[in-house]
Amino acid sequence: QRHAIARQKKSSGRKRGIIESSNHSIKPIRMADPAPPIECSSQPLGLSFHPTRRLVAAGLVDGSIELHDFNDWPDRMARKMDTKKKAGETSDDDGGEGDDDDEDDTILATLPAHVNDVGAKSKQKPSCRSVLFSEAHDGARLYAAGNGGGLAALDVERICSSSLSDLMDVTSGDNDDWRQMFELWNIGGASPNGINRLFQLPENSPAGRLLVTGDDEGVVRLWDERMCSGGVGGGKSSAAASSAAGDTPPKGCVLSWSDQKDYISGFDAHKDGTTLLASSADCTLGVYDVRKSAVNNSAKSNKVPTPRLSDDQEDELLSVCTIKHGRKVVCGSDLGVLSIWSWGTWGDVSDRFPGHPNSIDALLKVDEDTLLTGSGDGLIRIVQIQPDKLLGVLGVHNGFPVEALRYSSNREYVASLSHDALIRMWDGSLLRDDDSDSEDSDDKKGEDEKADAVEVMKKTGTGLARAAAESDNEWDDDDDDSDDEDKDRKAAAKDDSDDSLDSDDSDSDDDDNRGGKKPRLFKTEAEKFFEDL
Repeated sequence: QRHAIARQKKSSGRKRGIIESSNHSIKPIRMADPAPPIECSSQPLGLSFHPTRRLVAAGLVDGSIELHDFNDWPDRMARKMDTKKKAGETSDDDGGEGDDDDEDDTILATLPAHVNDVGAKSKQKPSCRSVLFSEAHDGARLYAAGNGGGLAALDVERICSSSLSDLMDVTSGDNDDWRQMFELWNIGGASPNGINRLFQLPENSPAGRLLVTGDDEGVVRLWDERMCSGGVGGGKSSAAASSAAGDTPPKGCVLSWSDQKDYISGFDAHKDGTTLLASSADCTLGVYDVRKSAVNNSAKSNKVPTPRLSDDQEDELLSVCTIKHGRKVVCGSDLGVLSIWSWGTWGDVSDRFPGHPNSIDALLKVDEDTLLTGSGDGLIRIVQIQPDKLLGVLGVHNGFPVEALRYSSNREYVASLSHDALIRMWDGSLLRDDDSDSEDSDDKKGEDEKADAVEVMKKTGTGLARAAAESDNEWDDDDDDSDDEDKDRKAAAKDDSDDSLDSDDSDSDDDDNRGGKKPRLFKTEAEKFFEDL
């Protein structure tokens, strides 16, 4: 009967999207309630959340950038659904429903940042692959990179202060007036190949908050945006000038590496900001020292420090994340294995965590022991590292692969991207660590689970409920008896102590010199317990 109950719970758990663990001490995490998704005009390839506002930027496959304001977005969608339910089918024929859709839309701005960029290959269409809000300026700048190698910085404050109608007038057609209004700088051909990833070094980095780019051929470059200002215009002319310059890095590039030979799939940095980590599809993990970034902006590369590369893992590394307070580095691979390195030992992995049926394309750090993994089977899993445990599933993409995972500014939502035009938002409250409330809730939950278990055993007629009830009564009786016995022991110990003090005084000098320890006048609780036994 116990096995039947376990099988029934396991099957019902799979229906609800719960991963049951063989270790009963691990509490499986239920699938989060999805918030209404944010719809883009085309498929987003990259996204970034504003550090202080409820604002998300998406780089689209057509080369444009969209900014969405999701403030009160779930409430607005809930009100819209309630209105539709009350109106019934008549709302489908209502001519004013388009106005309601406009009011409920999250779109704030659309900018054709990389629409006119020329791709690295002649048949390649332009696209905006990566966007990133600058934390150094409290999100006042938005960086964007395209598959043509272009890199641009936009003024977020000006964009947000402009109305949508004004933005549409400025950006309509082939008009480039919007660049003079909203673009801070633009470097066409910032990388010799299409830029695949953007990253910014942490605040405590000795090199400063430099911008990092990684392209399709493994080229990693560090940028000082103070040197990038003035490069407004970009476009084809800048890209051609950069390619004609040969291997000379463009203005603003302070360091450039080309040691990895395939596209850069992810970046992360050590907590002290001195080391940059880059995962690549050439099956290696790159370790870059950024402390020597004070290199003059010239063609000389003799001062560039040589990065350290891991051994060939014979498996493409698609994502990277640092955990355990900087002591461990985790990479997701194409074969569904989490490869784990110990910090400072970069030759080969120190541990491997298999189990994902498809590739691990995205990693998101929850805390120092827990990660979110986005896999090719469309599941967002919650994974614990060392000890390696699969804790649960946060969300499902219905078979489409998960390409990116990001936290919102206050960690309220977890956003994910797939092969459609939606930014899916998942409730992040399940991942919060509220210690003050968890202890009380766990105690109450444990009492409820015990009572439910007794009721279940009563219904099954196993007799275990009676045994459990009797055991509780026996423990209560034992507690009463133990209290009386403790009182008797204390009284007896007090009488014995009066007699023993006189006898111990004569031998106190000898005992004090024996090993430097004073004699024990009373028995320990452990000695009393075993003496009673």
